[in-house]
Amino acid sequence: MFSSRPLLIASALALPVLAGAAFNATNTSAVLAASGMLLAAPEPDPVPRRWELQIEAQPLRMAYADVPGVGSRPFYYLTYKATNVTGKEQTLAVSFELSTADGNVFRAGRGVPLEVTKQIIEHVGNPLLQDPIGILGPIQHGRENAREGIVIWPLEDFTPDALIVYAAGFSGETATVELPKVNVDAVKVEGKPDGKPDAAAKATQEKKDKGKAAVAASQPDAAAVVMPKTEKADAGKVILRKTKVMEFKVPGEMTNLRDAAIPLLSERWIMR
Repeated sequence: MFSSRPLLIASALALPVLAGAAFNATNTSAVLAASGMLLAAPEPDPVPRRWELQIEAQPLRMAYADVPGVGSRPFYYLTYKATNVTGKEQTLAVSFELSTADGNVFRAGRGVPLEVTKQIIEHVGNPLLQDPIGILGPIQHGRENAREGIVIWPLEDFTPDALIVYAAGFSGETATVELPKVNVDAVKVEGKPDGKPDAAAKATQEKKDKGKAAVAASQPDAAAVVMPKTEKADAGKVILRKTKVMEFKVPGEMTNLRDAAIPLLSERWIMR
């Protein structure tokens, strides 16, 4: 079973230190280990002390949609319901990310043209479903005021080793963590003394980059609009947010999956 903890540490703690460097989760773990200060992220409070919205996620699914100027392309999509039972109005400003076992993390909506979002919503056939932009804003207390949304990612790997979704913005709980000081130049990735990718890895990445560029060029994506506002930490510190992490069962070859459910295996709250 793929563990989310190393990725959590990498994305939440190390990447701010390494801004401007092309490091993946494996490289980042090496950086932290080299620093002698491999950190464990704090756990959420057992009993919520700040506001928290309920999130009910449906299985992850795959669908094909026509990308303008590109043609038919596969996408992951996830529908969910957000319910406010806090006793007062809250602001729904959520973000979703999809992670795979190789350490890649993809923000929902990035590389997804608006036309694709419309097609998949029509395909789902739920009249209450709101797109990633339309669902943002005030959410009133009560189950009768629950909101239903959808998030979408381009599908680039038909044989993923893991599928993990991080959903942020459903809780007001945060934690401030002080970052370690890391000497990036002293780090060498295991198996690659110079830290450079091998030829096969480079070719695979170039292929993925071309696919992303083709989709992105077809229409502006909405990811920048969807990102919620976040608090700023002092220099040398980072603010972690309480985040729901959901691990889905990997079905194996996905070429002919087409809308079959990818069931949820586990879910829990973490600080990320």
